[in-house]
Amino acid sequence: MTPKSAVILCGGLATRMKGAFPMPKSLIPLAGISVLERQINALIKLGIPQKNIVLAAGNGERYEAFQKFIAEKKLSCQVIFEKEQLGTGGALKNALSESNASLPTLVFNGDILCDFDQALQQMCAAKTTADAVILGHYLDPADECGLLSERPDGTIEFQEKVPNSRGYINAGIYLLDKSFAQFFPETDKFSIEYDVFPKAQNAMVKYDDFWFNLTNPDIVAEVREFLEKGDCHLRPWGGYTNLHEGVNFKVKILEVKPNQGISLQYHNRRSESWVVVTGVATVQRDDEILELCAGETVWIPQGARHRLSNKQAEPLILIETQIGDYFGEDDIVRLEDIYGRPVNR
Repeated sequence: MTPKSAVILCGGLATRMKGAFPMPKSLIPLAGISVLERQINALIKLGIPQKNIVLAAGNGERYEAFQKFIAEKKLSCQVIFEKEQLGTGGALKNALSESNASLPTLVFNGDILCDFDQALQQMCAAKTTADAVILGHYLDPADECGLLSERPDGTIEFQEKVPNSRGYINAGIYLLDKSFAQFFPETDKFSIEYDVFPKAQNAMVKYDDFWFNLTNPDIVAEVREFLEKGDCHLRPWGGYTNLHEGVNFKVKILEVKPNQGISLQYHNRRSESWVVVTGVATVQRDDEILELCAGETVWIPQGARHRLSNKQAEPLILIETQIGDYFGEDDIVRLEDIYGRPVNR
């Protein structure tokens, strides 16, 4: 699917913010740039014309705030007025009928922050005949969210909230095909998630970098702290921070959460050295199993099957030095994964 337009659903009431900010939550500054501006920038980079980027902006002060934002940034995006709260589905239906947007289109929840460039690249590359592609994000625990469960044919179904669960949740970004409109109810007020997706055939793209839903002031503070750290990336097992990159090397800090581990994998274009800073690392290197403490190091040759695990109750921190001619994440050939991410056979 190749989207020609995008709709950003940003007209919500933000009741859980409890008036902590004098603007809609998608306009709250985060390291100097709001979520909305980050979303628009990613869509422009993807090639969506500004005139085809539509803000479903609610009414009253919220509508006026988004009109002011567009004017100040000298953008030509459209801002669509809603006479009343329509729900996510109603807001989308209204935006499609009142603007340049048309299916196939991208749809964003306006309070979602992630690596938009990566997420959109994955979604637009998905090979599927489904009516909708939903971005899925791995969450542990996921008790407060419904899960996306894959069927054998690659489509997905929605599961209700399950205590002590973990897995992929609806991450709030959708790529909708032309066929999706046939599932809209005739009413003006409805939900995409509850009233439309259950009727459609849906596929999931699994995204596993940072993801935040700006639901309350505490999460806003968490996001600001995260963004101030620099070039950080989150994964189901923990995350990493890029420190430095040269012509033939790259240096990272890895942090593995207790009782978690990376996938069993290998690289075609780089070797790696790991130095343990704190914690105890359990390393699989081909058929060897090694246990390393602080100050100890291990060399992972190019092409060697390897896995890093933390079987302790405390976080594991390492310095990783990569040596080779290419350091992209797409040089990870994943063989096994406990989080259900795609593997290569």
